[in-house]
Amino acid sequence: MGPSEHYRQLYEHAVDATLTVKRDGRIADCNPAAVRLLQQARATLLGTRFLGWIARAQRDAATTALARAFAGEVTDCPLTVERDGGAQRPVSMRAIPFLRRSAVEAILIGLRETEVSDERLAAVQLAQFLQALPDQFVLIIGDDARIRYVRGVCGTHGLDEAECVGQDIAVLLDSGDETTQAVEALRRETRLGHAWRGAIWQRHADGTRFLSQLSAAPFRDPRGQQLAGAMVTGRRTSESEQVLREKTPDAAVKPTRGILVVDDDQAIRTALRKCLERAGYEVREGWSGRNALAQITDGKQPDLILTDLKMDHGSGFWLVGQMSRHFPHLLARTVIMTGAATVPVVERLVAETGCDVLRKPFEYGVLLEVLERVSAGPASTRESRLR
Repeated sequence: MGPSEHYRQLYEHAVDATLTVKRDGRIADCNPAAVRLLQQARATLLGTRFLGWIARAQRDAATTALARAFAGEVTDCPLTVERDGGAQRPVSMRAIPFLRRSAVEAILIGLRETEVSDERLAAVQLAQFLQALPDQFVLIIGDDARIRYVRGVCGTHGLDEAECVGQDIAVLLDSGDETTQAVEALRRETRLGHAWRGAIWQRHADGTRFLSQLSAAPFRDPRGQQLAGAMVTGRRTSESEQVLREKTPDAAVKPTRGILVVDDDQAIRTALRKCLERAGYEVREGWSGRNALAQITDGKQPDLILTDLKMDHGSGFWLVGQMSRHFPHLLARTVIMTGAATVPVVERLVAETGCDVLRKPFEYGVLLEVLERVSAGPASTRESRLR
């Protein structure tokens, strides 16, 4: 490896934002740290005027510093860079003349942030955290759907994170109507100030596609707290989850479904919540039949109910009886969990309640299959209700 290759590696891997600026004041090259600082794709930055990224009040000082550098001096100057949208960051600039045949052809500019903000510390910690979770990634997208911040896609998508900044979120996604509808739903809900959950097919750099479970929340501008886009977290799903999703291809664009999980065991409720939220459900919890009935009566009715049988303060049998009298439309969308070991007991449950029954312990994939079927309509045969 020759000296030029060594210098190139130093340039690309420098911690500080580094840019090459020509005599006409335009950016000829920049490293990934500059992409992260200015939150623009490298292709967007190249050819733009360097002074355009400096706060207006400091452009005269920056112009003087650049002129001295082009005259052959190494120049230091405190400045404030201004990102697209107005967000500012104080930096210390060092401009170094780049000589070719004794003439200054360009200058090398280094920008080091002078304040370690809470935002930057959080970003560093997040990057370290995601290194231990190679199947997860985080994005911040603007209101124009362009990526403003990204971490983790190197592991999940095989993409250069610096090259993703400034690109439309579509650069990460598989093409198709399902994906388009899901992204529209994500943007619509977050613009309204709501959270969104769902599954969207992604595209790896090698051309293969994979399913990611996404959670999105409104992202607010730290300066004025106005809505500025969405923060999106993604988890690459397992092969079994992808197989199940492919069997129900429209599931990725269905509205988030609400499910009420009723069990007097906190640990079981917590485990079920985590599993169901990963599958895109909006989960509410009830710790007894009476508590669940109060939620159904006083609040928003769930799309599905998953209830245990043996509970104090209103058993599952009691809850099912109350629903049959007051909310019969919910009975067909109720799944009962039971530890009953024998088939005859489970058969009797089906006959008495008309509900689908899951025998404990059950697999996560089986639970999702049952809930998908119950969502689509009542089970057609008794056998299909016994799992």
